[in-house]
Amino acid sequence: MAATVTTAAEHGPSAQRGRRLLLIGLVLIALTAAGATALMLLDKHSADQDRRGEPYAASSGDLRDLAARVDRPVYWAGERPGTRLELTRTDTDRLYVRYLPPGVGVADKRPGFLTIASYPYPGAFKAVSASLKRPRTVGLPALNSGLVAWNTKRPTSVYFAKRNSNVLVEVFSPRPNEAKRLVLAGDVTPVP
Repeated sequence: MAATVTTAAEHGPSAQRGRRLLLIGLVLIALTAAGATALMLLDKHSADQDRRGEPYAASSGDLRDLAARVDRPVYWAGERPGTRLELTRTDTDRLYVRYLPPGVGVADKRPGFLTIASYPYPGAFKAVSASLKRPRTVGLPALNSGLVAWNTKRPTSVYFAKRNSNVLVEVFSPRPNEAKRLVLAGDVTPVP
């Protein structure tokens, strides 16, 4: 059996420094990997909170978070008993808040649910005002210096905007005149 011989160099200061450098290198690699993982999780969380184009179940807190991140009001009809919220933000920054009744899944393709849409629209108030010149379009003043308009042939959709606003709001309800009632009653408001 061959004897193992260790020299002083293997136990000396150079060997210890080499082991220390190796240990420091391993620690740095581990910290880098942990940091990259944390960044990926944060990016995933941000992406989940700001999904574009796909509807997702949202809470009133999610709507408040979104309203704090965008530079314009996000409209809704408050929390409504017996419904859950669905939020969609499109690539063109249109925001849709749908109220889904029990048994209806997120991204259901049927259009038969109360929906509040907030569209970025420079000069929205002027556009609503100009729409009143169209046949069968009726308008009324809304609360807080706003204007409401709808077409009498389509009483399921109502549009409104506040003076000097760059947000056009559409309220759709499958029940005729419910959208108009909600807007005129002041139930459709920016998310606080």
